[in-house]
Amino acid sequence: MDDLQPGRRVVVRYSLEPGDTHSTSDALGVVTAVDEAGLEIDTKRGPLRIARDQVLLVHEVPPAPTKAGRTHEIVSAVDLRRISAAAWLPEDVSWLHVENLRNEGTEAAAEVSLLQKGWLLRHSDSATRRANSCLPVTDSGLGWEQGLDAVEEWYRTRGRPSRVQIYSADDSSTLAPECEGLAPLLSARGYTPSEATLLLTGATTEAAGGASSPAEAAAPGLIIDVSDAPTSEHFAAWTSQRSPGE
Repeated sequence: MDDLQPGRRVVVRYSLEPGDTHSTSDALGVVTAVDEAGLEIDTKRGPLRIARDQVLLVHEVPPAPTKAGRTHEIVSAVDLRRISAAAWLPEDVSWLHVENLRNEGTEAAAEVSLLQKGWLLRHSDSATRRANSCLPVTDSGLGWEQGLDAVEEWYRTRGRPSRVQIYSADDSSTLAPECEGLAPLLSARGYTPSEATLLLTGATTEAAGGASSPAEAAAPGLIIDVSDAPTSEHFAAWTSQRSPGE
C-alpha cells in the first residue's frame, strides 16, 4: 500500500471492523488520496474512505472499459497508450499536471504522491525514443502552450531534446482529444514528425495460432529464441541507426 499512488484503479479488500478478517468487503475504484491514516477511492457509489488498519489487500486493475466487447477490442486509444507505457517505464519519470506543480512549492511536497494524470514525462539513457518522450494521457490543467513550455524545460534540464508522442482517436486518423491541440503548436515550433507507429491488439490465443511455445510459432526456416536480455548482435543491430535518446 505504501507504493499506491492517486490515479490508479484498484480493488481493495478491507475489513468492516479493524482487526476483523472474517467480515470483509471489496471496493473497486480510482485512488484519489493516500496518507498515513488510509486511502480514499472514487467508486461508482461515490467516494469511500478506508482506514489503513482495515486494508487487507490492494490489487491494481486495468482502466475501466469504455464500451462492451472483447477485452482487446474495447480498450480506448488513450488507455491503450497508458497500458503499453506502464509495461515498461524508465527510472526517471514524472507526471505533468497543474496539481503536481502546485504541490512542488509546499513544505509537504516530499510527502505528497504525484497524481498519475496529465502528461507522462519519460527520460532514459537508452537509445529508444519512447523512453525519452512525453505522452499526453489526460488534460494537464495547464493549457496546450504552457504545457509544452513545461515539457521543453523538463527535457532541457536533462540535456535532451523534447519529443512528444501524439496519437489518433479510435479507428480514425483524427488526433485523440488528449493531444489534438498539440499538433499546430509542435509544427509552429519546428518539430518534425517521425514515422507513424501502429499499436495493435489481439487475443493471445488467436495470435498464438495454437502454438504452445515460441519455437512452434516460427515460420519455416526460422528460429525464435527467447531470452531475458538481448544478445550483443541484436542490440548492435537495434542501435546501429540511432544515437542515445534519438
